[in-house]
Amino acid sequence: MAEKTYICRVDEIETGTPYIAKIRSLSVGVFRIGDSFHALLNVCPHRGAPLCEGPQCGTTAPV
Repeated sequence: MAEKTYICRVDEIETGTPYIAKIRSLSVGVFRIGDSFHALLNVCPHRGAPLCEGPQCGTTAPV
């Protein structure tokens, strides 16, 4: 069963700026797009580097 974890207030997440939260031992990036929120692990699956600290543009991460 999915577990809910409080990380911040909704108004703390600005559109276009990732909110990086620490949930247990995981770093998670939360993004606000309009009225929707999306979360992903803050680690590049190819290089293991932080994913949410670089520039956001389009739907792909820069190389």
